[in-house]
Amino acid sequence: MTHKETISHLRSIFHTYRIGDIVSHEHVKLFSKYLDPYINDYKERGGVTTSIPVEKTTYNSPVFMYTNESGESTTANLKRAVKYFFTHKIIDNHRRGLYDACRNDIRDQIIDHKKDTNDTCSKCHQNFEYGETDHYPVSFCDLFDSAFAGKDISKIKIVRTRLVCWTIEDDTIRQEWQKYHLDNASLRELCVPCHREYSKLQRLIRNN
Repeated sequence: MTHKETISHLRSIFHTYRIGDIVSHEHVKLFSKYLDPYINDYKERGGVTTSIPVEKTTYNSPVFMYTNESGESTTANLKRAVKYFFTHKIIDNHRRGLYDACRNDIRDQIIDHKKDTNDTCSKCHQNFEYGETDHYPVSFCDLFDSAFAGKDISKIKIVRTRLVCWTIEDDTIRQEWQKYHLDNASLRELCVPCHREYSKLQRLIRNN
């Protein structure tokens, strides 16, 4: 399989599990094969993944916790990990890191939004078990670009929190971004298939 086919295959397996599940031994071996090189080199968790409990994120969605024989656990970005498996190149892109930090730094706003919404998709109007928050009609990417337009983002320092998430180090810059997002973002809840379909469409539009 190509790396894109591998990502698709692993994602399809991921979506068969729910919060509280323990990933099967067969699937643990499969995920360990593709994700451990990235986890060992980039996430600072050594060893081999021997178990994967499915836990709940702050957004009430499932997340795989890749756990080694010593009980050390970490999350991992599946797409980046598989790409690293095939290329052995870690994407060291400051803009990407700042983008991720900005997402993490408005997580409390996303949580507050979820508390005020019901379990119905805004697109297909079907009930869902796990919803995904979507920025609409202005995308998160466009909000990010607008907030930092004209600024030298290479000088904005980001740091890791608990070796899992990025955050903006400077309190003033972080709070300015949080206020900008609060004042300008419009959010909606989508079911996983609708969010995936809409996100794919947005990527096609941006790349054309």
